[in-house]
Amino acid sequence: MPAKKENLKDLKNVGKATFRDLNILGITSIDDLVHQDPTELFKRLERLTGTRHDVCMWDVFAAIIHEAKTGEPTSWWAWTAQRKNLQRAGKLTHLKTKSKIKILKSYADMQNRPQIFFRAVCSLIVELPQLV
Repeated sequence: MPAKKENLKDLKNVGKATFRDLNILGITSIDDLVHQDPTELFKRLERLTGTRHDVCMWDVFAAIIHEAKTGEPTSWWAWTAQRKNLQRAGKLTHLKTKSKIKILKSYADMQNRPQIFFRAVCSLIVELPQLV
């Protein structure tokens, strides 16, 4: 069995963009990731950002969760068939989006974690002209 990694950035499929997405989701450690579900992460990321994400992000989440649990790195595309089955069954769909700021605020309030709201809003600053 391969050795488990210590940091999120050490996982095979975690680059800058995925690391940023994990931070938006409030996931800051391998231990946080072990208890996650890729479908829930994908839906939550769309809710938090108010943006439709490429469904391949589900594949990335599945791969990094698997590696966090087992220590075994896999390519993200190894999970594509499983994701397509979920899509065909209607269990993985894009969410309708509302105002990004309202979504972020309500999620942060619900989690009682204002730092999630702050990090997510900081990541949206570049999109501010589009929100007005």
